[in-house]
Amino acid sequence: MAQPTPEGGQSKTPAEVFAHVLPSSKFLRNVGLDTAVPKRSATAAARVQELEVEVVAEK
Repeated sequence: MAQPTPEGGQSKTPAEVFAHVLPSSKFLRNVGLDTAVPKRSATAAARVQELEVEVVAEK
């Protein structure tokens, strides 16, 4: 059952909820599918963050 957002707390986006739930869910493994976990180096992760900031700044 859905829990109400605590007072003063932020609600999560659907993407954040799925990102949190999927790694612990056994459903996909039970039906023969594995979740793909992208592996990034620290350099790649830093570059992704730079690009995300750039995209937000352009909006």
